[in-house]
Amino acid sequence: MINERSKVVLEKPLGNSLASSNQINLEITQAFAEHQVYRIDHYLGKETVQNLMVLRFA
Repeated sequence: MINERSKVVLEKPLGNSLASSNQINLEITQAFAEHQVYRIDHYLGKETVQNLMVLRFA
């Protein structure tokens, strides 16, 4: 259920072309406000994702 407290994290790069990236961004903005969307570089987020369960239950 998406509400005003929902957040989404997107791993960059989005899509496989400029057109597909623009389409993904358009669809995301239809469901989420910009302040709810976090875009991260795939490498910079790697360690955080690997530790997600540790952070979740800390």
